[in-house]
Amino acid sequence: MVIVSSSSDDLPGPRGLPILGNVLQNPLDREWLQYTAWGKQFGNIFKLNLFRQNVIIINSRKVAVDLLEKRSAIYSDRPRLIMAGELVGWNKGVTLRRPIITELRRYRKDLHGMLGSKATRQFWPVQEKAAKELILSLSKDPSDFFAHIRRAVTSTVVKIAYGHDIDSNQDPFVTLAEKAQANFSLAATPNAFVVDWFPPVKFIPDWMPMAGFKRKAYLWRRQLEDLLEMTIETVKRAIETGVVEPSYVSTLLMSRGLDGDAEDEIKWSALSLYTGGADTTVVPLTTLVLVLVLHPEIKARLQREMDLVTSGTRLPNFQDRDSLPFLRACLLEVMRFRPAIPSGVAHRVVTEDVYKGFRIPKGAPICLHHDLYNPEKIQPDRFLAGDNEDRTLAVFGFGRRICPGLHTAQDSLFILAASMVAAFDFLPICDTMGNPRLPMVNYTTGMISHPEQFKCQIIPRSKEIIPFIEESE
Repeated sequence: MVIVSSSSDDLPGPRGLPILGNVLQNPLDREWLQYTAWGKQFGNIFKLNLFRQNVIIINSRKVAVDLLEKRSAIYSDRPRLIMAGELVGWNKGVTLRRPIITELRRYRKDLHGMLGSKATRQFWPVQEKAAKELILSLSKDPSDFFAHIRRAVTSTVVKIAYGHDIDSNQDPFVTLAEKAQANFSLAATPNAFVVDWFPPVKFIPDWMPMAGFKRKAYLWRRQLEDLLEMTIETVKRAIETGVVEPSYVSTLLMSRGLDGDAEDEIKWSALSLYTGGADTTVVPLTTLVLVLVLHPEIKARLQREMDLVTSGTRLPNFQDRDSLPFLRACLLEVMRFRPAIPSGVAHRVVTEDVYKGFRIPKGAPICLHHDLYNPEKIQPDRFLAGDNEDRTLAVFGFGRRICPGLHTAQDSLFILAASMVAAFDFLPICDTMGNPRLPMVNYTTGMISHPEQFKCQIIPRSKEIIPFIEESE
């Protein structure tokens, strides 16, 4: 593959075809793998050309910090995502909202006020309750651990956002959100839909064979609107009846009133908290289970550390966090090893820029595929040996687009992971001859990448913990 440049200050990148550019080379799924390969060839920042649209790929945390944080004033816009944003409707949310305007600043101020580092302690009782419920669910039906983990995470976010208690995996707050989040993951996958890199097809008639993306978009938009209306109406009814649980939405609705504009802003910022907070916790938790099954030496070390803290007779709490350094290192490592959003959410530069002698063209989407993604080896000790923990926090974004709920997400991740390690042993399934059948390390494609479902044995480690939890409920 040959590097082509129209001038000496152009970024390097793979040679493309006339008009099409790199369209045929750009993968439609698991694009991060190809970006890794190109990064080794062209460096930590390179460009693609998709129908004459320059797309900049960042393959390094240092480059991301240099541009997206140190020059955040011009790198905080989002590209125009026609499928996910305009057709499905996610352009009204915090993640895809563009440009940085008054409404988005207000969204983020509201979220930071409720979820900032100084405010997160108020949610610890909710998160510890969810951890207990997860342990009880796993003890009764360990085979469905994927669903139990998702419900534990979702129940926490829903309680914080809406004050609603989830009572089953079929709760509409769970089913509608899962559907909307899965749709978003597909719709926002970089360059997966022709309309995102060739916008004129947006206007083709719905009946044409090429318009399948429009029919999908209409369905996904209706499902998103159903979720928005169901969540906000639930809280409004509770306020009207006088029986309302404190929550992000109820606090804002009662302080600002129920006029249309304020309500619209509140429901969109709450939805971003709701949908955005789930997968950044579910993915590392399910990845941790996979690691525990595949790496018994890591599991044994975690269990030894945990038993020194809890003596095997109770679940850990937030006060135990400083006494569990290896667990914290493992959580950082699983986020580094398999980030929930491997290619990040693209930024967009609003004016032409120059970086290390290379020209960054105005309006170019900036796709993040950072140097943290390394599926080859799990090494939690890197975070005990002085490696910068902030490296892993790249999964929460950069600069003015950093996730406002990252502190709450990390708290939920810690308490749920610590409780699972304290309560259960995670083992591979054995065949009829007693030989372990190790699960495969396979992950889904899409903007959000989950481990594919696998089977394992989940066995209580102590006869005392489960009865203790049941008595305390």
